[in-house]
Amino acid sequence: MPERNGVVQRKNITVQEATRTMMIEVNVLHMFLREATSTAIYTLNRPEQKSKEMSSIVYPCAACKIQRRKCGDKCVLAPYFPPNDPHKFLVVHKLFGTSNIIRTLKDIPEEKRADAVTSLVYEASARANDPIYGCTGAICRLQQRVSELVSQQENIQAELVNTQANLSSLVTGFCNYGETATGMNLVDQNDPYNKDEVRVLEDDDDPFGLWAPL
Repeated sequence: MPERNGVVQRKNITVQEATRTMMIEVNVLHMFLREATSTAIYTLNRPEQKSKEMSSIVYPCAACKIQRRKCGDKCVLAPYFPPNDPHKFLVVHKLFGTSNIIRTLKDIPEEKRADAVTSLVYEASARANDPIYGCTGAICRLQQRVSELVSQQENIQAELVNTQANLSSLVTGFCNYGETATGMNLVDQNDPYNKDEVRVLEDDDDPFGLWAPL
């Protein structure tokens, strides 16, 4: 049999520990274990994705291409806004503006800029879908959904407790009924009128011989 791959086991342990840490940190219910595991895997794989993105930068970027300006190696926006996805830059540019985006990225360490761009895109997309509340509305809806799920879980648990109590009552009643029925079917062996003790007259017996003379 082939030997077990220790690297895979260590990665699985790392994913489990990261998932458990995130759930404990933000106090997430156990029903969201699958989503927390997916988030942990995505977070652990993020550095590899960053290196691939940085090694596959295409010039000019979507920002410089749309604004018709020169794009080079020193362009801050090039790693995060590829030319094949101009909608990504248009959404962010409409809400924040190019100068604000560049200023924000320059104030952030390079290893965190990709996450910052993801947050800006999400905020801009949410604001485009909901101009009043933006991502706050999405968060409120998610929190409301979580509250509904928690309420449903509590109701189901209450129904389960009631069902278990009813089942216990039915089992107890059934056992008591069985004991009562068994007691009614028992026959007293000392009863003189027991049908097993009654003598049955046969054809050769004298019916008058059974009675003593007066």
